[in-house]
Amino acid sequence: MSDYRTNNLDVKKFIDMLVGIGSNQSINCKFNRHTAMEIIHSQEFGNMVSVMDIEKMYLLIKGVCEFEKYPDMQFGSTTRIKYLINNLQKDFSYHKLIDWLFANRKNPYIPYGYDIPLSVKSEAEYYTYEQQREEHRINMRNLDQQRHTEALERKRKNMEEHIARHKSKEEWESLKRDAVDQEEDAEN
Repeated sequence: MSDYRTNNLDVKKFIDMLVGIGSNQSINCKFNRHTAMEIIHSQEFGNMVSVMDIEKMYLLIKGVCEFEKYPDMQFGSTTRIKYLINNLQKDFSYHKLIDWLFANRKNPYIPYGYDIPLSVKSEAEYYTYEQQREEHRINMRNLDQQRHTEALERKRKNMEEHIARHKSKEEWESLKRDAVDQEEDAEN
């Protein structure tokens, strides 16, 4: 049994273990989340996977996704999958892999590195979800603009009413002064 609880880790062995997980091999290991994250985010890890053949890369990506299902092994927004898939050509196999990642993930930051609800189970559902989010943003922006326009209209109307009240009041006061003046003139 491998012990991945210490810092004395062989990055190649760790990558091989992840590839094994990606190819559905049973792995009997103990893990320390901190050490696993240290390895997967290391320069050495990045260097090794940058020269990896495409088939092994697909298995590695699946292995990381499966690895993140282990208790306390979820990397959250720091998942490396988003970086690993950037090395792939966007062909049929790529889209199949993305669908697989959506269907098998436990980390909402897989595959693209930002929070996507776990209820989204395929790339097509993701695009539908994003389209609905964009429509919601547009609707909210339009609603906000409508409320702003209505508020400006209420303000304009209130100002007009205010001016009209004061104008009427001024006219009334003027009429009262004229009437008092006329009474005074009549008395004299």
